[in-house]
Amino acid sequence: MQWRHANEIDNLIKEDFSQFQRQYPHWIDDGAYDGGPVSIAPVWNLRKIMLGGYRETVIRYIDKIFEDSIQFALNASKYAGKEITQGILIVDLSAYSPRTHACLACMPFYTDFLYHFENYYPQATTSNFLLNTPRIFTSLLEIIRPLMSEYTQKHLKIYGFDKEEYRRDLLKFIPLNKIRKQFGGTRPD
Repeated sequence: MQWRHANEIDNLIKEDFSQFQRQYPHWIDDGAYDGGPVSIAPVWNLRKIMLGGYRETVIRYIDKIFEDSIQFALNASKYAGKEITQGILIVDLSAYSPRTHACLACMPFYTDFLYHFENYYPQATTSNFLLNTPRIFTSLLEIIRPLMSEYTQKHLKIYGFDKEEYRRDLLKFIPLNKIRKQFGGTRPD
């Protein structure tokens, strides 16, 4: 609570992130079997963000994304008649490149993101899917894996470019008509 107050997290909804939303989109869909939100993010141009001096802004933007997902879950709880406290995170790494995402200036992003995820939004997700993950990214992941909680490590699912493989596992959590076409479902992108 102290962190929320000190960082005015409850005021994030009032902040203008339109520049980031245009350049670095994300989506929050309905559709998990348990009624929870499905947050989807493509990989963003971290080099541009970090070299542009937006380190704090992008982390604040990510906090807003988490807050939006939490609000979505709270609203879904009202309609479902049951408490929904977690969602699913899908990150599409198909545009990942070492130059843009593994540069020295980019490394603080990964530790900042993980710190916020583990400390301020612990267990906010039932599953975290990394799709279209290039092998080179798995090396980076091994560097930051020790910073992850046991819970996060257990719920992290990493897939290469085999759409059928990750589609099968997505279907365990999300119905086919709620999975976006780009991930092997029938929901429009």
